[in-house]
Amino acid sequence: MRHRRVLAVLCVVLVVLSLVLIGVFAVPQKISTHVNYDGDGPLYLSPHIARGEIQAARDMSAVDLFRVQAEGTQAYAGLITVNETLESHYFFLHLKAKKNASGAPLLLWLQGGPGSSSLFGQFMENGPLGIDSQGHIFRRMDTIQEFANVVYLDQPVGAGYSRTGSVAGYARSLEDLVEYIHLFLQQFLVLFPEYQGGEFYVAGESYGARPAVGLAVRLHDNPDLPVNLRGVICGVGFLGPLLLMANMSDYFHQFSIMDHNGRGIYQTRLDEIQKLVIGGNALQAVLLLQQTLFVSSGGSAPTLFEELTGYKYDGNVLQSREPAEFQRYRDYVASEDFKMQIHVGLNATFQRSELINFYIAKDYFRDITDMVLTVLKNYRLLAYFGQLDPVFSVVQNEKYFRSLQWDGAEEFRRANHTPWFAVSEKNGVSGYVTAAQNFVFTSILQAGHYAGFDQTQAANKMMRRFMNGLPL
Repeated sequence: MRHRRVLAVLCVVLVVLSLVLIGVFAVPQKISTHVNYDGDGPLYLSPHIARGEIQAARDMSAVDLFRVQAEGTQAYAGLITVNETLESHYFFLHLKAKKNASGAPLLLWLQGGPGSSSLFGQFMENGPLGIDSQGHIFRRMDTIQEFANVVYLDQPVGAGYSRTGSVAGYARSLEDLVEYIHLFLQQFLVLFPEYQGGEFYVAGESYGARPAVGLAVRLHDNPDLPVNLRGVICGVGFLGPLLLMANMSDYFHQFSIMDHNGRGIYQTRLDEIQKLVIGGNALQAVLLLQQTLFVSSGGSAPTLFEELTGYKYDGNVLQSREPAEFQRYRDYVASEDFKMQIHVGLNATFQRSELINFYIAKDYFRDITDMVLTVLKNYRLLAYFGQLDPVFSVVQNEKYFRSLQWDGAEEFRRANHTPWFAVSEKNGVSGYVTAAQNFVFTSILQAGHYAGFDQTQAANKMMRRFMNGLPL
């Protein structure tokens, strides 16, 4: 057994070394953070912010695309440096609220992955511009930008258009993720001082829920940003212990995408991963996890989930293939025209770097319940999940939240869920809500892991009511 373990570790090391040699883990080339913006290169805003050239920076970062195609929406985009030594820069897209921008709250939107660009949220879920299955841009009517000033942030480096000049710039822990977001916000609030002292919400989807909660705790413990944190929104969030959240074998069996034997095989694999974690073999657990859950990427071998189900998409249990809109979105945001619009530079690469997972994977098994409890006890929290999510189900998340001990725990456990309606009862039930004190736990019917894509109107109306302090 010991020889097998040693052999397994050696295999892992050889694989990693091979990947480095063939360039899979290549380090990005050094990027010059020039001060004078020429229109073709990336717009680095930090030098202008440091010199107090605020209006010039705002003028240069303006994005005409949204003004022209989204009914005059004020939009800004560029790169803010979070580590000058390592040449690490965070890309953001900021959209002013359509109505009453001066009085609307500031909402920071963090996509999951880790490594997915928050441009996905803008184009596929909740922003004023969408992309259809033919690749055409359209004006989305139900959008969070109607009631909030939104910052779509690509994080960590290696996600979307956020970049670094060194492998040392990649996050190794949740604390790293939070610290870089905090450094970004420090400069953003100088560039846009109108938000200082105003209401602030942070929203994270899937893995993005972890840095969202982490940032809230960071601001709670050390409130050194000039904002008034009012609440946290966790969409289809990865908050509970990973192996509890990922224990979906019964769910897959009930939806008939796995038979009895397949369910047993899948459950046995999850049990093996659990034993590795308990035994302190985190690296082996991560490798086996990546061969088991979700769908493969980058040309790697099919996961166990794919082999047992035939699925090539893990966004909705009723869909085995990725929606055409997703590829059209990736094509558009990687186009030269769009890169010019958002000031990232013609040579910029739209990416989801494998290095993100490589360096932060061990953090997947970390229990952040203490952080979740801090948020529950001190802020308003909206946690929503999709009825058809094959990644993190409503049931598994309900189990997790029912297990927590806090002032509203008994109230939450005793409460019955009630239907809520995005439009009216005549239009049918949109989901179910269970509320206790400042906590709102809700499901969205007919929605999968990308709830805002599957049920755009319901998801955005839900967030609007929450941020306005209204019942769902």
